[in-house]
Amino acid sequence: MSDGMAELGFKEVPLQEVIVVNDSVQANGNFLLHYFTTLALKAEMRVCMVALNNTLDQFVAVGRKMGVNVQNAVATQKWLHIDGVSRPYDWSAGPQTPMQFTMSTTPDAMKNDLQQLFLRLQTFIQASSVPCILVIDDLSILTYHYGLNAALMFARYCRQLALNAKSTLLVLHHGDVNMDSQGTFLNPAITDLASIVFTVRGLDTGYCKDIHGSVMLTRRYQPTSQSSSLHCSTTKKSLQYKLVENGIRCIHVETL
Repeated sequence: MSDGMAELGFKEVPLQEVIVVNDSVQANGNFLLHYFTTLALKAEMRVCMVALNNTLDQFVAVGRKMGVNVQNAVATQKWLHIDGVSRPYDWSAGPQTPMQFTMSTTPDAMKNDLQQLFLRLQTFIQASSVPCILVIDDLSILTYHYGLNAALMFARYCRQLALNAKSTLLVLHHGDVNMDSQGTFLNPAITDLASIVFTVRGLDTGYCKDIHGSVMLTRRYQPTSQSSSLHCSTTKKSLQYKLVENGIRCIHVETL
């Protein structure tokens, strides 16, 4: 992508990490999904996309500008695209019976929905030893339909799946949407699973043609032994950015 993410130390997809993108209505974090999936394809990694917010066409169009062929990746089974946007009623159905699935409403059936979805992800990721980036776009939608506990349990299973496969989990969620009790609790709960957190926000001063927003990078380090503090240590950097056609341009980087 661009010098912006390189300034934060991301010239390749970090393996065995859990990356959370916490964005807002004012400042969309989709560009980070495009950035990391582009890095993955250029590095011959695989992509497993649970697309509940962006369409495949959007990834194809942006990928073309950034120098990767998403359509070819799908055709060669390097990119598994689970479409929850244009086909919202069969996105987690098994490949044998895609049209027989309906988004369930009873507790037992809803649990089965997420089990079906996880099995599809597990089958794809474990089919090859090539590392994979597993993307959930976005967790807020799962939380809205299935509830906070089920969505977090699904995220925990995906985290373990990615780490066991020496791969990466990337989760996007909208931090300022549906700020009821669930929305309030989701942010710290999903952050607790992460080792890398990107917080994307607009400018406090409003619109500026030269600066589109700010990104706060938080690296969270888990305790390495039982004698260590129970609290994660963290390092933080922030940058102001401008989105350009093929990436993100860094305006200013600051270590906090």
